Amino acid sequence: MVDATHLDYIRTFLGKVHTTATVKHYTEQRKIGEGDIIDTSSMLVYPGELINVYSNIILLRYKVTLFEQSEALMITAVNDIITGCWKLNTRQTITSYTRPATFIHAEVVLSNKPFVTKLNYFWCDITLDCKFTTS
Repeated sequence: MVDATHLDYIRTFLGKVHTTATVKHYTEQRKIGEGDIIDTSSMLVYPGELINVYSNIILLRYKVTLFEQSEALMITAVNDIITGCWKLNTRQTITSYTRPATFIHAEVVLSNKPFVTKLNYFWCDITLDCKFTTS
């Protein structure tokens, strides 16, 4: 699929920075969990919330649900996302990833407390703030 929307951009970005996860966005998959497992390592990106507009820059806030087999894998996923954001923001190379020209900044701003399911899978939500240009 060719990137066409901001959700597509975020999904592609997350899949390139944490390569072991299957990443979907909300229009492709409505939820993840033990009854709806996409994969043993999964992410689901929800539609962005408009936070701010300045000139031709928009700030959108995305909720991303992480679903991993263990706490260690969850920490690795979060670390990979943080490192990926840093590389994106400093314009460093991310393996096999071509940054869309309109996607200019990303950062992890908060998370909720991780939860453990009955089958000992770990999941949590992180929040990404992403800036895009309108042109």
